[in-house]
Amino acid sequence: MGNTYLSGYGKWKLENYAQALRDVEYNFTRFGETKRDPRESRADYYYRVRSGENWQKLGERFGDVATLLECIAGENYSCRKIEGVDKLLLALLLRREGIRLVEGHKIITGRGNREYRLLLSAEGNGLIATEEVGEVLSGLYGKRIVPEKNSSLFVGKMKGEYLFEEQGRFFVSVGEAGVPKSGEKISGDNRGFLEEEKGRFTMILSDGTGAGEEAGKDSGRLVDLAETYLEAGFNRRQTYGLLEGMHLGNYMENRMPTLDLCEIDLFSGECVMAKFGSAPGYIVRKNKIEKIDTNNLLLGYANEYREEKRMLEEGDCVVLLSDGVTELAGIRTEELLQDAVSCRGKRNPAAFARAILKRATTHCKETIPDDMTVMVAQMMSRE
Repeated sequence: MGNTYLSGYGKWKLENYAQALRDVEYNFTRFGETKRDPRESRADYYYRVRSGENWQKLGERFGDVATLLECIAGENYSCRKIEGVDKLLLALLLRREGIRLVEGHKIITGRGNREYRLLLSAEGNGLIATEEVGEVLSGLYGKRIVPEKNSSLFVGKMKGEYLFEEQGRFFVSVGEAGVPKSGEKISGDNRGFLEEEKGRFTMILSDGTGAGEEAGKDSGRLVDLAETYLEAGFNRRQTYGLLEGMHLGNYMENRMPTLDLCEIDLFSGECVMAKFGSAPGYIVRKNKIEKIDTNNLLLGYANEYREEKRMLEEGDCVVLLSDGVTELAGIRTEELLQDAVSCRGKRNPAAFARAILKRATTHCKETIPDDMTVMVAQMMSRE
């Protein structure tokens, strides 16, 4: 069956850390219990309720970290040494490129995709690009295999370890466009595209309360934090929970930025949208337009986490918009998108995003009433 990718001791340590955090979660949740004492005033009771809710939320965040550690400890990576005929053939192909193969391992992740960990050195005096090794692996195994994004760019004379991974059958081409509210120099909207490891691509959009610099700071902070948590390995639900806890203080000042999280699986084509106080998203397939709205309230106000899933194919576009675009008076957003599609902007996602924004601003006539942001991601096939 092969060896596990994470050692037994490593799993045991992670599970112990997770259990310690579960204990903290339990104790914090107990602090959140708020049975009313008949002798206390309504104001005191209300204060204890609010304080208890904060303790509970803090406990939930410790629980999120515990869940992440449990997931890592529970992942079974099948790791097999490349031996026999497979090793001889790979060594021969690499030798033709001037690379010596010392040893190699094939790793099958929990999602079923493969990684290759090779111990290599360059023969002769020159450096050899790791992309060339990826091409050799691709030809040998019949899959698109590339150097892992944090791997070295070159194989050197000194023996070193290099990691290669399968790419999904899709890649994403993106476009974006935006304009601030009339009279403002800085938009209150912020956005980000994030290509994570293991074939996941994420779009993030946040609309700050109001417009201008302060709104932009709030939404920018939210986007930065979301990117940080996702890159650290937290999933969408855990990221939502952590962001909710971080931004509780802003709600007292009525500063409540919205949040869009849209994740695309580049292996399967699955698209998942989670929206918190944000405008609906759209999927454009040829000339058909589908509206997506999870109806989640703002961070901290949602009673439950909800998301919508759709399967995408080559050519489909995912469109995220701030409410400056979707709440224009006198025109439906679907009509705006259809008008942009009819001008064949969808062939190029950057041109499509600009076409949507141009039609929105043209409809505004004299002044732009709110910050406007358009994000487009188009599915492209590698096959």
